[in-house]
Amino acid sequence: MLGYDTEAEAEALRLSADVFVEAAEQHRFIEMSAHQPNFGPLMMQWKRRQEGKLLVRLSGHMVTGSQEHGQIVEAIVEDVTQQHALQEHLRHADKMEALGRLASGVAHDFNNLLLGITLNLEHAIGQAGPVGTPLREDIEQALQTARSAAAVTRQLLVFGRRRKLQQQAVNLNDVVIRSLDLIKRLAGENIHIDTRLGQDLGPVTADPVQLQQIVLNLIANARDAMKGTGQISIITRNIALQQPPSNEYFTTIPKTGTYVVLEISDTGSGISREVLSHIFEPFYTTKEEGSGLGLATSYGIAAQSSGYMSVQTAPGHGTTLKLYLPRQQENASNREAAEAKVLAQD
Repeated sequence: MLGYDTEAEAEALRLSADVFVEAAEQHRFIEMSAHQPNFGPLMMQWKRRQEGKLLVRLSGHMVTGSQEHGQIVEAIVEDVTQQHALQEHLRHADKMEALGRLASGVAHDFNNLLLGITLNLEHAIGQAGPVGTPLREDIEQALQTARSAAAVTRQLLVFGRRRKLQQQAVNLNDVVIRSLDLIKRLAGENIHIDTRLGQDLGPVTADPVQLQQIVLNLIANARDAMKGTGQISIITRNIALQQPPSNEYFTTIPKTGTYVVLEISDTGSGISREVLSHIFEPFYTTKEEGSGLGLATSYGIAAQSSGYMSVQTAPGHGTTLKLYLPRQQENASNREAAEAKVLAQD
């Protein structure tokens, strides 16, 4: 479990230096095992030999040993790292689902109110006199504000998966290539864009306009993380996913299958663990300016396209945001339909 090969290596381990991550947890374990006939279950972090930490659950009791060894702790130690991660995923997925329902309900009602306001303002403009008069300018400003508010409600509806997308077969490489000019302008002159597009990329079912919105949202996020200087890498590839990578944070547990992945990495300062669990929530932002809807909208678009978002990051080591979309399975019927379409066009 800890990654050692022999019994001798395990017996040579020192609890403080080689096993327990936190000294306080080691102290708690010793205190409970020494003063309680039966202890546990205790949840603690232990060190693996090479692969970082694992979460263990300890239960046991004190037994009388030989005269040489005195009191001995006999314990059962279970590796519950994966189980705990799955529980966290489920809790977070439930939270995001609840937030989506709340956001959709509020956005739907607010959108209806904005529609009435907008229609009245558009009617008032026609009666406000010629262009340039103070009253007309005030009404035009109010109308622009109402339209901006309507745009926010549309983003919330996307997050809550209540806005219908225009889905079709899309190649992610085409979306990136069409967006390159916008990407370069958005990133700025001092950020280098490194693009590595996968060969034989499979098609996905998605809304191409909304996919471009995800790309631009992730580019803007990467730019802000680097404060205007650094490198952004854009990578696309096919991947067969058997289980979620342990070093990636997913909002929901992805299903096993074949995906097309878009990766956008930055050389910024990375994301702390505290912030990581909130970054896809609407209106959550660590920036001085911004609505906090960019990543929330991206999450909603991905979810509505049966896809997933993940984050791979560490403080001081940059961030990689990934979009996973199910790859369309090409079969005989798909090929025949495509050939029939070409013949019809000819």
